[in-house]
Amino acid sequence: TPTDPVQLAYEPYSVPEDAAFSYPYLYYAERLGPSDAQLNVIDFNAPTAPVLHEDVVHFSDTVSNLCMDDSTLYVALRTSPSASALYVYDYGSDPLNPTQLGSSPIPHVVEKMALLKKDAFDTHIVLSTISTLNSYNVQEPTSITSAGTYILSDGYVKDMCCLGGDKGDYMAVVIDADFAEDGHLYIFRQTLDPLLIKVSDVDLPGAGGEGRRALRRCLVHDPRGPAVRRAPALRAEGGWQCGRGELASHPAGPVEFRRVHRVSGPGGRPG
Repeated sequence: TPTDPVQLAYEPYSVPEDAAFSYPYLYYAERLGPSDAQLNVIDFNAPTAPVLHEDVVHFSDTVSNLCMDDSTLYVALRTSPSASALYVYDYGSDPLNPTQLGSSPIPHVVEKMALLKKDAFDTHIVLSTISTLNSYNVQEPTSITSAGTYILSDGYVKDMCCLGGDKGDYMAVVIDADFAEDGHLYIFRQTLDPLLIKVSDVDLPGAGGEGRRALRRCLVHDPRGPAVRRAPALRAEGGWQCGRGELASHPAGPVEFRRVHRVSGPGGRPG
């Protein structure tokens, strides 16, 4: 069950640059040298006997970020100290030999990456610098186009992810307000105008240095469908709430948090 995971197998591998998982495949990037990297894949079709396949794609640049859905793999490469590139691969046809579908230069360094996808909506990739969110329409991988930019004026990107399911055009972003104490959780919506719009936000007192933990505690993708897992004191519009460790479906409209308390306990432990 999601609240009581059981280890079925263990597959050792080198420390990855980044990794992405969509059952039954986990792709991870391995850095071999300053400008030498490869993608490896672990096949979990037999969960108790996973199989590692190395160097299914090779790069002459550093891999900075990966994300994927059930058939497509997105790879961000660091091509220079101030620029990147986005590559799109079809892995669904042959997971051990991904086929490049398209690519595009990105005129900035990619710090974080999130995939926005839902039915009857163009697929988007959001690539962030430390203080800017840049969205790209990747529905046609041979013609990747800019789809909106949002400049953050009150902090730095710590982590971000898509809400998933029928809220696949919404994204959560944790902002570190001062690198030490406070943070924010922002909810953005991608439109086809194209614009990236901030629709709600909540203060995260004491979570500035714990951005990733705050996001992971607030948002969890449940295999049964899109879900939000929230810290005990988080409250949403309409009184929608759940206790510690519970999972609840998204409300009908955009997620709007109204109040939050600390999400870390003494010594930085989860509250």
